[in-house]
Amino acid sequence: MLSWRKKRGRRKQGDAEHWLKEREYWSQRMESWYRDKYSLELDSIQDDPGQVPSLELITEIQRKGKAEPNTFLASGQRTVLEYLEELNDHGYDPRDFERILDFGVGLGRLLRHYFPFPAELHGCDVTEKVVNYSQGIYGQRARIEQSRLTPPLPYEDQYFDYIYANSVFTHIQHDLLPDWIAELARVARPGACVIVTVYGTNRYLGHVPEREFDQRIRQQGYLEWGTGHVKQNCLYATPGKLREWWGSHFEVLEYRPQFKDQDHLVMRRS
Repeated sequence: MLSWRKKRGRRKQGDAEHWLKEREYWSQRMESWYRDKYSLELDSIQDDPGQVPSLELITEIQRKGKAEPNTFLASGQRTVLEYLEELNDHGYDPRDFERILDFGVGLGRLLRHYFPFPAELHGCDVTEKVVNYSQGIYGQRARIEQSRLTPPLPYEDQYFDYIYANSVFTHIQHDLLPDWIAELARVARPGACVIVTVYGTNRYLGHVPEREFDQRIRQQGYLEWGTGHVKQNCLYATPGKLREWWGSHFEVLEYRPQFKDQDHLVMRRS
């Protein structure tokens, strides 16, 4: 029988091979999409394993597995392609955007994939260490700001044509949601596209007993767990509750489930 060390070594080797193949696939998909849809070439940083943050920085905001270069790059490429496909499906062309905001920019895993577009790029995050890193790496190409746990954001009214928030509203405390939804509405231009990720049930709520899920959902339409810390706090809401929360400021265009990832709420600023 194999020892546990050998088994773990084989698992790690299998994970490494998996993410190498993922990176090769998504890099090719991304290159084709930019070329065929936008007549654009990729920026060199979009597939540069030398521009991946350290494990110490990664674990400030994400699982340590993202520190593996192929994982960092492939997961970012896949997510941004999902966003671009949703923009395309709802009549938006990112070449027309004047300003884009990555709300919860983190270490720029997604922001780097908007470099080929002419838009002015902005990012904000509450974690000082990752803001400092992103300012150092992307500061010549994007304006990175440190935000707070509560509004306001450091932007003028109706400033952005496109805002995306990846794994942010899954961690904002329920009591703060109305203020943050209103704040995104404030900085979004009328007609702007806003895409936020949300938890689906099967992948992210496996730890919740069925009876508790049923009781809480019937009572309030959402479920919150973890601690109040931004990284550990988790929030799930039903699609109906999400439409209720966001519908006062945005037209909800689509709730789009994702495979092995957070689902997407695609909206237009009213």
